Amino acid sequence: MTVGRWGCCVTSICMLSSYFGSYRSPGELADQMNLFLENGNLIWANLRFDKMQFQDRLRGSGMFAEVDACLRDPDRAVILEVNGGAHWIAALKKAWWTNDYVCADPWGGRKVMARGVYKNITGAATFSRKS
Repeated sequence: MTVGRWGCCVTSICMLSSYFGSYRSPGELADQMNLFLENGNLIWANLRFDKMQFQDRLRGSGMFAEVDACLRDPDRAVILEVNGGAHWIAALKKAWWTNDYVCADPWGGRKVMARGVYKNITGAATFSRKS
């Protein structure tokens, strides 16, 4: 397993950890073997941060109401699974002018429109501030 193969998901989570004030680097997370299955898939429930917690893994067309609600709440954040499930990006806000999301893309470090660049959103993972 390499960070190169799974790094976009880990890096997107690390972006959110910075937002919540409990930053962990992608390297720190990648070193925690209890976070990954043998095939490299993330074990979401094993994510542990001081000020942030994993909430839910979302899939299907009904997920967008929850993604939108998450982006309206400053105590919540979301990462989006795009490109047929092959890539993850951190959602920043819903674009008011279109049915798309402004996101921070760990691949290249730029802002992108999720559907504009990757055409589809196949899943999401939500996080919240620990109280």
